[in-house]
Amino acid sequence: MLTERQHAVLKFIYAYQMQFGYVPTIRELLSGIGLRSTSAVKHHLDHLQERGYLSIEQARARAYSLTRKAYLALGVEVQQMARAAIASEHAHFTHLEISQLHQEVARLRRTNRLLRLEIQRLKGA
Repeated sequence: MLTERQHAVLKFIYAYQMQFGYVPTIRELLSGIGLRSTSAVKHHLDHLQERGYLSIEQARARAYSLTRKAYLALGVEVQQMARAAIASEHAHFTHLEISQLHQEVARLRRTNRLLRLEIQRLKGA
């Protein structure tokens, strides 16, 4: 069973992740939940990990993610879980990289369209 504060931590992490596409830093959690120290935030994150609500990778910034158990505790539906997971998977990309990827996709679509037109032209010739 989660304490009220632990539930608030999970809820804040989920809302932040849905808004920004990645989980908050410890300092962002600190200000978002109203705790007094980063060690208090770390304490809550450790307890949530021990209870299976968070998965934490060591030696990385923003190195934690909500588990299925956390989503269920928050009452999040499967579709929303999938959207959150997709958002967190793309968190390691910078805005510049994402912009470059969008440009590359647009370029490939143009190329694909031109190739289809060339195929149709050759079939008609």
